[in-house]
Amino acid sequence: MENILDPRKSALLLIDLQKDTVPRFAKDQSFMSNVVRILGYVRSVKMPVFLAQTRRRPDYSDEPRTITDQSLKGSPTQRSMGILVEGAPGTDFMDEMNAQPTDYVIDKRRGSAFFASLLDMHLRQLGVDTILVGGISTHLGVESVVRDGRDRDFNMVVLADCCSASSDEAHQYALTKIFPRIARVMTTEEAIAKLKEGTGRPLKP
Repeated sequence: MENILDPRKSALLLIDLQKDTVPRFAKDQSFMSNVVRILGYVRSVKMPVFLAQTRRRPDYSDEPRTITDQSLKGSPTQRSMGILVEGAPGTDFMDEMNAQPTDYVIDKRRGSAFFASLLDMHLRQLGVDTILVGGISTHLGVESVVRDGRDRDFNMVVLADCCSASSDEAHQYALTKIFPRIARVMTTEEAIAKLKEGTGRPLKP
């Protein structure tokens, strides 16, 4: 197996990088500079960009209501925080991402961006077999889509410095204990180098 990335068969997927989520659920926002960098590169080589966007109905009737230990303890919900309402400014992507009309916006209603969305269809129509993933939270939305993507036989690449979580412990545990078993973990710099290495390689059947 070659550890390269072919930009002709790869896509970038960013999870929940929205105005209501980044300030609340990222330990700090410094990772966004790496998001901007990878976006700039993949757009320059015309790789497809997918932006997963969590939104809720105004009455939050579509918010998950499963019973968990945290819900039993009364942990805050999207409803109680009043966030991510359809049409509200908080659902917009972070300004520095400079979302483009050519980006694929994926309506995300559950943990995995694949669930009940057109993500899988678009990726397969584009001939994508490798997905570079970043976003928040590392151990929740990002981990969910990485697990789901692997089960759908996509090669998953986690951009470690394009992810964030509310705690370093949760972020590092996912990066060091979970992702190496189900994906490749790279920095933005490493991923760009691998994409450059894969440019122009003969396509394998």
